[in-house]
Amino acid sequence: MRHKLTISLLVLGLVVVVLAETDKDGGAIQELVERILKEFNKARAQADADYEKKISPTIKRHNLKRVSQIHTAGTKALRDLRDIAADARKNNSPVGEALAKDGMTYVDKIMGESEKPIPVREMWRVSFNKHHYLAVLAPVTWEQAGAVCKKMGGHLVYIEDDEEMQFVQKLTGGTLVYVGATDKQKEGDWRWLNGRKVSRSFWAPQRPLKNNRVLSVAVLFQNGLLDSTPTSSGARGFICEWDK
Repeated sequence: MRHKLTISLLVLGLVVVVLAETDKDGGAIQELVERILKEFNKARAQADADYEKKISPTIKRHNLKRVSQIHTAGTKALRDLRDIAADARKNNSPVGEALAKDGMTYVDKIMGESEKPIPVREMWRVSFNKHHYLAVLAPVTWEQAGAVCKKMGGHLVYIEDDEEMQFVQKLTGGTLVYVGATDKQKEGDWRWLNGRKVSRSFWAPQRPLKNNRVLSVAVLFQNGLLDSTPTSSGARGFICEWDK
């Protein structure tokens, strides 16, 4: 005869309260979930430790690379926990499924906290090949991003060779950000804001889309440029550049 019970667990700082039926697989799944969360927290702690060493205290919250590191670890943890939940459901293990889902809730919470919008006035600036770059995490439109850069004496980044592309991708860590390229002047004719043509090799596979006037500005992602909208692209921020 099965009995109702309340299981309270402290999993890496996460209090898990589950009301479910007892089952034989709960203990084994609990250990597996704890191991995955332990690996995720270890990766998060390493990202924070690396960040502390390299970035000054006044700009710590705004390192896009740190956000990307946490999201990479979190994506892996969520995938593993989702598989565990599915297996537990197939094996009629409600406690195991609940444990995995609580783990997913915890990882989602940490990932969300890592990407909270920040004030545009708070920045992170680095140098490369005598140019200066600033990655800003802020929920703005493409036009607003350009105006912010201009107000500070710079411009949205122009990426003009493979070396610079690699640098900027490392700078953002794969986070989706606005850059200074558009085809607003002529559909399909993608150019940087300084008038130079965007290299075809910079685009992600199967991009840009043809004959789409809605996708009129560019964002940079981990696999290259994507054509996008100027107001609702999902971009988490933007990159400013100073030529001197």
